[in-house]
Amino acid sequence: VDEGVAYIGNAHASIRAVSMRSGRIVWRHDTSHGEMASSPAVDGDSLVYHSMDGHVFVLDRANGRERWSYDGGSPIESSPVVHDGVDYFGAWDGRVFALDLSTHHLRWTRDLGAKITSSAAILGGTLYIGDYAGRLWALSTRTGATLWTASVNGRIYGTPAVAGGRIFVPSSTGN
Repeated sequence: VDEGVAYIGNAHASIRAVSMRSGRIVWRHDTSHGEMASSPAVDGDSLVYHSMDGHVFVLDRANGRERWSYDGGSPIESSPVVHDGVDYFGAWDGRVFALDLSTHHLRWTRDLGAKITSSAAILGGTLYIGDYAGRLWALSTRTGATLWTASVNGRIYGTPAVAGGRIFVPSSTGN
C-alpha cells in the first residue's frame, strides 16, 4: 500500500491497483500466460513484480501500463526487494540478481547452486537470502560477493527477517 492505493497480485499474474478510500479498482494489468507466486513492490512511480516464467515487469503506477520487462530465464518466486533503485531477487535456477531499475541492466548476478524461492532481506550493505540447500547467504549489495554463509537443517523457503542484531530464518523442518 502506498499513497492510499493497494497493489495486489494473484496466482494468474493479474495485478490490481485498489483505492483504499473507495475500494474501487483504479486499474488492472493482466500478464498473458502469466503465473505469479510473489508480491509486487513500489519503487517511486513504478510497480515491480516477478512472474513464474522468469520475467521482471515494471509498470507505471498511475495507469498499470507496462514500461519495460527483463527476462531472467528461470521461474522467479522471490518477491522484489527494491533498495536504492535496485531490484534484488533469487530464481529457481539458483541465481541471485541485482537489477538496476533505472538502467534496465544487471549490476551483478551470482549462482548459489541451489533453487531459490526466498525473498531477500537487506540491512545496510548486506543482502540475506536462503536457498533449498539450507544455506543462508550474506552477500554484498554492491558486488554480490559472499560475506558469509551458514546452514540450517532444511531448505529455506521463506524470507529471512533481520531484527535486533539477529537473522531469523524459516526452515522446512518447522524450526
